[in-house]
Amino acid sequence: MTNEKKSMRKIHQLRCQSIYFDAVKERRKTAEVRLNDRDFRVGDIVELVRFMGDLGPFEPSIIREITHILTSDEGPWLPSGYVMLSFGEAP
Repeated sequence: MTNEKKSMRKIHQLRCQSIYFDAVKERRKTAEVRLNDRDFRVGDIVELVRFMGDLGPFEPSIIREITHILTSDEGPWLPSGYVMLSFGEAP
């Protein structure tokens, strides 16, 4: 990835329920289905924050890079307006 593209990428802070957070942290979960309300792009950074309902967010967060995006056009099982984000280690 060029330096220009790296500087253009966004950082998305997303809440993540505790049971899914642990699976991402342990690298057993490498994809996430999300409403596409943030204009996600390959190369963007995702900061997943453990969220436990009324207790709110917990630290530390997990940082991942979006490596692939599957849209509802490509995956008909996805509801319209949703995407499946695949992610790997952030640089």
